[in-house]
Amino acid sequence: GGGIGGLTCAVALRDCPNIELNLYEQAAQITEIGAGITVWPRTWMFLKSMGLEEDLLTILPEGYSDEPSR
Repeated sequence: GGGIGGLTCAVALRDCPNIELNLYEQAAQITEIGAGITVWPRTWMFLKSMGLEEDLLTILPEGYSDEPSR
């Protein structure tokens, strides 16, 4: 589906030459619902390794830092 898990899986598999990828979403339209998503440091490192950092930084609130808080 078009949620965080389905999209992350699709990105991870997009460069696999022997896998044909089709992504289906039940909702007729993708919209924001006001819910937040927490991305823990290890998850952020994984998303960065997939080449998603630049795209994600464009939609994150100002002042975001991937430095651990003290």
